[in-house]
Amino acid sequence: LEKHRAFVESSKNVEFLALYFNEEYVGNIVLTHIQRHHSSYLQIYIGSKEHRGKGYGESFMKLAMNYVFNKKNLHRLCLH
Repeated sequence: LEKHRAFVESSKNVEFLALYFNEEYVGNIVLTHIQRHHSSYLQIYIGSKEHRGKGYGESFMKLAMNYVFNKKNLHRLCLH
C-alpha cells in the first residue's frame, strides 16, 4: 500500500479518480495528461463482476469526457 501511495503521489501528469455509485466503490479512471498536446489518455476499470454490464462504464465515460474537455480544457481524449 505504501509503495502504491508513493507512486500515485509522485505521478505528476497522472490523475486517479475513484468511481462510486450510491456510495459504493465501483472502479477507477486513470487520466494521463500530455500537456504539450492538450490531451489525455484515459483508462477505466470496473472492478467487481457484479458491477459490469450495468451501464456504469458509459455513465463514467460521459463524466470523464465532461471533466477533461470542460474542466481541464483539453482538446483530445484517447481511450487506452
